[in-house]
Order: sequence, then structure tokens, then C-alpha cells
Amino acid sequence: MQHRQRHGTVDLWTRTLALFRDPPTVRLAPADDDNDCEVVDCSDGPAVIGRSPTADLHVRDQWVSRRQCAIQFEGDQFSIRDLESRHGTFVNNEKVSRQELNNGDRIRIGLTQLVVSCRD
Repeated sequence: MQHRQRHGTVDLWTRTLALFRDPPTVRLAPADDDNDCEVVDCSDGPAVIGRSPTADLHVRDQWVSRRQCAIQFEGDQFSIRDLESRHGTFVNNEKVSRQELNNGDRIRIGLTQLVVSCRD
């Protein structure tokens, strides 16, 4: 189950994006159920988020590109990079091509909002 939240005149589906540094791992879960999640290891390269069933982290949202964006771990910091998506990738309501991620950041892709939770 996903949590819906109003953003202007649209409802957004909110999910939690948990980032673990050791080992570099991304976990995508519904906001209200941390056990129902997808987990991707980022130590060998970026995790692609998109609508495609072959994306590392699959998001069921018709407004998300097949390959929307990628989360990668460099040094000791996670960052997000837009993969030339049609509608863009937003962090804290700013359209970005690449952006470092911090605890509490809100990523918006299509009608999906991902709330970043940095964990060690």
C-alpha cells in the first residue's frame, strides 16, 4: 500500500527511499510498510529507477520514463542523476540533472514522490 499526498492540484504516491552506506545499498519501500521493499546493491554501479520492468527499482507510474533516473554512490555520498527523462527529475521541487542526496530530501518523478532516508 502506498500513501497518497496532495501536491498542488495532483495526488502524489509517496514511497521511502532508504540509502545505506555500508555496503552501498538502495531500498525502495511504500511509506507505510518498510518490509514490502525492493533492494539494490550500488557498490558495482548506479541503480536505475524507472517504469520499465527491467529497471533496478521499478515504479508503476505512467508519468515516469522507462529509465527515469539513477542513484549512485561515490566516495561517501549518494547522488541522483536524471537519465534525460521526458518529464524531469525533481529534488525538493527543483528540476535537476544531477544532485547529491541528503536525509529528508524529496525526489519527485512523475506522480511518485520518494522521501530519502539516509541510514548507516
